[in-house]
Amino acid sequence: MAQRDGKIFTAISKKIDATLLKPNATIEEVLALVGEAQKYGYRGVCVPPYHVPLVKSALSDSGTEVSSVVGFPLGFVTKPVKLYEIETLLASGATEVEVVVNIGAYLSGHLEVVEDELSSVVDVAKTLGANAVKIIIEIGYLNLRQVEELSRLVADSGADYIKTSTGFGPRGVTTEDVIAIREAVGERLKIKASGGIRTLEQALELMKAGASLIGTSSARAIVEEELRGA
Repeated sequence: MAQRDGKIFTAISKKIDATLLKPNATIEEVLALVGEAQKYGYRGVCVPPYHVPLVKSALSDSGTEVSSVVGFPLGFVTKPVKLYEIETLLASGATEVEVVVNIGAYLSGHLEVVEDELSSVVDVAKTLGANAVKIIIEIGYLNLRQVEELSRLVADSGADYIKTSTGFGPRGVTTEDVIAIREAVGERLKIKASGGIRTLEQALELMKAGASLIGTSSARAIVEEELRGA
């Protein structure tokens, strides 16, 4: 643990994207998350599109990544809509985007549609200056073979991260999911584990399995658990 300029940095805090994506999130709750990010030095925060300008302004000098979501949480909006969302988010101050894959198209066997969409969203986001593009595959709707195949498609697209879950799907992430993704893609892209991560033990197990980043709405609890054990 280190402390600098009133901020507390732990081993886990720079591996966390603190998330607030519930539909009834208020400005007061968003500002509380900003305060946590300023105190604990989270790697990033992920907030609804509506709140991006506020969060970007509040964290402008902090080095904290500001991410938001595209096609969230179901992924079935059309490609032009996703591209417009990306453009709008980046213009409003987001530094990273998290795009839900078209799960229905994938499960229908329309791989060319999925590949085209992935390529397009990655190209547009990077052309417009996104620091990272994360693709959410929603592992709860997939079997192991599908997780591996879709992970390879994401890797081929040039995305920076594959994200396991929205937090709104049928289940959260497991270490087995992360291991399967890592085995499928090797080191071609990073893994953001998310969905149901509420304890330090869970976070550490997922990182040991191969996750580079943890997405959680329990960031404060996880960091403070580490602090108590320091």
